[in-house]
Amino acid sequence: MSTLYFLAFMTILACNNSINNSLNITYDSSSDTGARSGSHVDTFFIENTDSLRSFAKKWSDNRFWDVFQIDTSLKHLPVFKKLDSVPEIQQMFEQLEEGQKRSVAMDHYETELGYVSDAASAYVTRNFSEVLVCHAYLNRDEDTLWLNIGFGTGFSGWGTTVYITKNVFKTMPYYFDDIVDMDEKEPLNFPFSQSLILNRRHYKMGDSIFGYVGFKSIYYNEYEIPSKHNVKGFFRTKVNKDWRR
Repeated sequence: MSTLYFLAFMTILACNNSINNSLNITYDSSSDTGARSGSHVDTFFIENTDSLRSFAKKWSDNRFWDVFQIDTSLKHLPVFKKLDSVPEIQQMFEQLEEGQKRSVAMDHYETELGYVSDAASAYVTRNFSEVLVCHAYLNRDEDTLWLNIGFGTGFSGWGTTVYITKNVFKTMPYYFDDIVDMDEKEPLNFPFSQSLILNRRHYKMGDSIFGYVGFKSIYYNEYEIPSKHNVKGFFRTKVNKDWRR
């Protein structure tokens, strides 16, 4: 994580009050789909990131798809009622509706190696829970839904991407900035487990989407630096047109 990125994150974090402890971010995810066998994230991340790199794939690679679940009662969970009492996070250059309420109650822990040594004690873990915002975009054919759960400063951004098509999905952390570097490579991801629960199977423009997502993965950024991601929580938003199409 660059120094500017870290300072921007800490500044934004200081401007928001913690709500996730009171939102009770829990769900029975014992039926997580797509669990890759023989995986303990902490042990593998600290000791075996080099060997795991060969299993990680680009976002464009057609792998790591899992079936999502449907729970039509999801939107009635107490967590969403509690979100109604919290204002939405204001992102740079984004216009909020008057009285818009919080869209995310989620923990997103990122662990990466510090810059002092390669000892386990040098690993640093941060939780992005205070700054996450959810957006949902539907493509022109209305058969592919793209969720973005993260935060943008106008010059950089970070979070989670969830890609949904037909009855399957895949997840991947992301980070971007406005620095042009010719040595950058396409990021890689290896999900140990991932689960997605939605309130409906199909959506159209303007629909409200309620969901739960959880995943654990090892992510290799554009400089091939690994980080561990542990994500679990709830989201809601309106479905908009995919601005990329």
